[in-house]
Formats: sequence, C-alpha cells, structure tokens
Amino acid sequence: MHTDPDLLSLAALGEPLEPDDHAHLVGCAECRDQLAGLQRVVELGREAGLERLQEPPAHLWDRIRDELGLSVAPERGADAFPPPPAPASATGRTDGSDRAGFDLGAVDPTSRATASVTLSVDGHGRRILQLALEADGPQHGLRHAWLVRHDDPSRRELLGMLDGPFGVWTIDQSLDLGLWSVLEVSQRAEDGVGDEALVRGDLAAIS
Repeated sequence: MHTDPDLLSLAALGEPLEPDDHAHLVGCAECRDQLAGLQRVVELGREAGLERLQEPPAHLWDRIRDELGLSVAPERGADAFPPPPAPASATGRTDGSDRAGFDLGAVDPTSRATASVTLSVDGHGRRILQLALEADGPQHGLRHAWLVRHDDPSRRELLGMLDGPFGVWTIDQSLDLGLWSVLEVSQRAEDGVGDEALVRGDLAAIS
C-alpha cells in the first residue's frame, strides 16, 4: 500500500514523515516521484510569492474576540520566549551572508561527475539547498538528492528529485546537519531497479 497522498503533500511542505512512511518512500519509486512533483509545485508557489499572504486588519481580530467573548492576554516580555535558533554558520565558500557554497565529488573514481551546492538561510529562517550537477551518462534517468546520517549510512532522508541537472529544496528544521551531514545524488538504474550514487560530499564543515 502506498503512502497517503495527504501525508506526501505535508512532506512536500517540509513536514517529517513517520518512520514507517519514510521507509516505504525510500523503497517506492512511485511515491518518490509523486513527492518530487508535489515539491516542485511548492517551490513554484514560493517563487511566485504565494506564501506571502496579506495580514488581516487589527479590527478583524477585535471583532472575532468580541464574538467569542475572549479577553486580550497580557503581553509577554521579550525574555518570555526562547531565542530563535541561530542560522547555520559557514566555513566553506561564503559571500558574507547566511550562505555557503561547497562541491560534491564523484563516488566512482573513474567518473568526472561533480556538483556545486549552495546552502543559505532565507528571511523566514528556512534552510534552502540549491544544487547544480555536472555528470556524464544518460540524462533521462530519475535523479534524487539525499541526506545521509554520517554515523549510519543506511538512514537516508529524501530531499527530492532533480529537475534536469538542477534542484532546490528546503531542509526541514528537525534535521540536524551535524548528524545528517552527507549529501548524495543518485540516479535510477537503467533497468529501474536500485539507484547508483553519482556524487557525494560532507556538509559537516558548514553545518
């Protein structure tokens, strides 16, 4: 049985999947393709600015409180809330902002495949990873990007599918890049069974 489409929609928005659903996703090409398509729709929506919704006027909230008979809670001091997490620091290629660049090397020593990667933090605190792959071989096969646990390579988190040689994804805040520190790009085998790792690199230097 395939993963619930509603769960895939939430995953495309950055919500983590339950372990059983994630395990199914790793082994199911159909669900991975569906998730990749949903992630592309989300990225297009973000590029078009659809997430920047207009803030309702203050008087609307006043009317809602009156209708529900609610009172206004006292304002909290600045120290009542925990500080937001600090943005990822960078020791790789930097431009002075919350942005770092690094390269992935070929897994096969006889291959000249490489990938250029940029990790940045946007105005909402989201970690955005952009990737451009340069690799020989067939271009029609499905290519996926993964985060891999450095202490347990069997644990893999799918970022999404590449659009040609390019990919842009949001890294969920629940993923600690100190643990999920290996980035890998793989290509589906020509017979449709299994994936072949093309490039791989360590994010530990910039996490």
